Amino acid sequence: MSIKNYPRLPRLYFDLDGVLADLESGAKHHGLPPSEAKRKVGFYRDLPLVAHAQEAVHELRRDGWPTWALTKIPDSNPFSATEKLLWTRESFQAFNERIVITPDKGAVGTPDDWLIEDRPGHANAHAFAGYLVHFGSPDAPDWPTVVQFFRKVRAQGLSARDLKAEALANGTYLQYMPEEERSQRHYPFGLAPA
Repeated sequence: MSIKNYPRLPRLYFDLDGVLADLESGAKHHGLPPSEAKRKVGFYRDLPLVAHAQEAVHELRRDGWPTWALTKIPDSNPFSATEKLLWTRESFQAFNERIVITPDKGAVGTPDDWLIEDRPGHANAHAFAGYLVHFGSPDAPDWPTVVQFFRKVRAQGLSARDLKAEALANGTYLQYMPEEERSQRHYPFGLAPA
């Protein structure tokens, strides 16, 4: 295995479950609640795609964004790591070797990176160093909206670092943090929300 050298550009990290893979529909197809379905061996092999996910990844790559998949496996299903890896390679060839499987999403990325995540409170995603885009929220309800957001980011020269600092300062980023961390959080420039 050779050492990879990637250009240090801001990266887009895509969560899998609920962002690229339609976990809810997959669980429904198996007749199980998602919490049980994800424990089932083989579940991750045939998940349907979230609407417009493939097109969005393709468009964002075409716009020049380095794209990476970022996922956590359920503790109760160690086979899901292989299943998710195979599903991602088959559904999104663009990721190929750019797939990160980790129990802690807060340990991945830099302040200049972006994470598109549907469940900020899980897998320590709220501690991601860069800016978290909450997929499925009113600000990012679907893929066409997210693509437009990143085109606006590029057109206006915005950075993940600056947007996160602003969101921390005005308190809008706090919604992603567990309650006990909100009061202990360091705010840029000493600006804690009122």
